[in-house]
Amino acid sequence: MRLKGFATPSGRLMLTVITAGLVAAGAVTLSAGATAQLTPGQLAKLLGKANWTYPAEFINCKSASKNGCNSTKKVSGFYKPLPVSQITKTWKICVSFPHLKDPYWLAVNYGAVQESKRDHVKMKLVEAGGYTNLPKQLDQLDNCAAGGANALVIGAISYTGLDAKIAQLRRDGKVVIDVINGISSPDVQAHALVSYYDMGFVAGKYLAKLSKTQAVSVGWFPGPPGAGWVETSNQGFRDAIKGSKVKVLTTRYGDTGKDVQTSLVQDALNAFPQMNFVAGTAVTATAATTTLAARHLQNKVKVLADYIIPEVYDDIKAGKIACASNDQAVVQPRMAIDQAIRLLEHKPLYKNYGRVGPPVQLLCGPAAGKDNNLKKIFVHPSTFAPKNFKPEFSVNGGF
Repeated sequence: MRLKGFATPSGRLMLTVITAGLVAAGAVTLSAGATAQLTPGQLAKLLGKANWTYPAEFINCKSASKNGCNSTKKVSGFYKPLPVSQITKTWKICVSFPHLKDPYWLAVNYGAVQESKRDHVKMKLVEAGGYTNLPKQLDQLDNCAAGGANALVIGAISYTGLDAKIAQLRRDGKVVIDVINGISSPDVQAHALVSYYDMGFVAGKYLAKLSKTQAVSVGWFPGPPGAGWVETSNQGFRDAIKGSKVKVLTTRYGDTGKDVQTSLVQDALNAFPQMNFVAGTAVTATAATTTLAARHLQNKVKVLADYIIPEVYDDIKAGKIACASNDQAVVQPRMAIDQAIRLLEHKPLYKNYGRVGPPVQLLCGPAAGKDNNLKKIFVHPSTFAPKNFKPEFSVNGGF
């Protein structure tokens, strides 16, 4: 059954609204219990307001469980951050990322910067340089804590590898929020993320649907081994194609650097000349389009991504990539910063939901034929940083 909040076949977001107010941009009334149909332009204007609000899916967990506060029982509505007037101190927040070497994490950086500026916090950003650098991320978290961070917002390199460190941070009185990637630790106090199970599932479901009318032989490239988002995305993808005629020829894990993904795609194409789909990370997808063009295979092999970056978006518009899952990456860190401030201010999490994230979309372009919905549902400022945005490692002087 389709969850409310997902893109409908007509191309717009059908959302059960649990907040009240007026969308001034489009004169759309968001009344309790009503269903509103909002265009991408209206959603963009909602997000651009100082007192922003945005569609979200919630899971009601007061604290993280050992499965990372995962549940299929989602509630759809709109997220509202704490009003700035209720923030009593200039809090110090450390934001920790696996890396900043692709536009996806640049978008997450942008979201964290925007919310930190709105909330007048001192924000410091650290990045470990890649998914193989767990010891560096652990050291960076130590340094942030020693430097006086009140809260740590963590995009984790490993689903389980930070558990001991997070337990220590909590003993030291730090607020710890999980953003984007997922963390298994029960000591994490809140989660701002989408289900990467859903990200993989919607991508796999697209292939399963296609396999009813054509042969689908796919090379699957889920991402770095051991990362929480990779394992859950892989499970969603596998569950979506279960019982279908999709044939997975090979599964190849690797860091999301472009050189690594290019090598993986090239090797898989060499080993499996019958492959007619490449599916995997956004970096995999962009590496595949270049490789396929060089080998004159772009009309034989289609490409599918389980998340999106600007290059993937451009390639979808150009018909080089069929579809991509979209987790609206700018919104998640905004929610995470707000969750941290709520806890620092001894305020309840928004409506007591311990996990929140924007709805997952499947964006498709001309190569997807009748499934093309790109213009109907894509919200640029929820997904990408502005073109002129450069990495920012501190807000209000950092700490």
